[in-house]
Amino acid sequence: MPAKLTPHQLTMLRKLEPQLRAHVKAADLTAVEATIRRIQGLFINDRDHHRVLRAKNWYYQCLLEHGKTEDAKAGLEAVQQRSKEGTRLYLEATALLAVCYLRLQMIDKAKDALRVVVTRINTIGSVVRRHQFQERLLMRIDDEIILSQLIGRNEGTLEPEEMQKDAIRLLQTKSPDELYALIGDLLPASTGFLLGDVRDFATLMLPPCDQKALSAPRDTTPKETIGKKTEAALKRIGWRTLCAPDSSIYKMWKQRIPNVFSEGYFAVAISTTLAQWKIGIPQLGIGILAIAMRYGCQDFCDTFKPEGLMIPQDEKS
Repeated sequence: MPAKLTPHQLTMLRKLEPQLRAHVKAADLTAVEATIRRIQGLFINDRDHHRVLRAKNWYYQCLLEHGKTEDAKAGLEAVQQRSKEGTRLYLEATALLAVCYLRLQMIDKAKDALRVVVTRINTIGSVVRRHQFQERLLMRIDDEIILSQLIGRNEGTLEPEEMQKDAIRLLQTKSPDELYALIGDLLPASTGFLLGDVRDFATLMLPPCDQKALSAPRDTTPKETIGKKTEAALKRIGWRTLCAPDSSIYKMWKQRIPNVFSEGYFAVAISTTLAQWKIGIPQLGIGILAIAMRYGCQDFCDTFKPEGLMIPQDEKS
């Protein structure tokens, strides 16, 4: 039984925990690290307290959004070892570990982690919350498999100026479905099988009533489906670049300043982000750029805002 929290600890946690979640949502790693240190400072003699471990899960989720997969994996394995099996804390750490394993193409270990998560999903007592978590988990499986097929590929130099010209040409000559199909063509032929294999593995372990509650597949055309899933997956690595309220691109785009596109600001941002994630695929950057140009700022940022796996108790479903 954990020691009762002091009034000071309770007061500070009521302030710091919402701040931590907000910083994670904004993918502000510097602020997340500062806040996690303050939370740990409240538990100098009890670093395994469940409030510390829960805060660490949020921190490691943020590390994942910044591409620090190995660091997140090591931390989450430690949280898993220190938390009690069957608790929601353990479930969330294991789900995030599955994400790490998928991104690192450790498919068998990912399936082992998913088996633990799915067979203990009733740890989340609320039916609405449980279905919400299931939906997010299955969507995240798709995202991470796509990213695992892209990270580390180097097929050419990302030249923003050329990307800009090619994106405008695609925008003028291709329909949205054709753009998605072009992106889908960039993924290995085995991607569709891998997506179906891991998703079916997780889905078929759910109780039949929960399976029925899940959303049906969004599309039926393979290339377009994979293209759309690729666009959705890449929101995890590009959303903050384009949509962070403090970014210059976001401000220019929101104010509809024409040169945000004409002077290649978007192309530079997308090429830089892809390079940071070790994705050297010029055609992918061109396709993503063309799709982004079709949206207004708020529509794009609302549509492609990434969701985390962890669900705060006070979050509306």
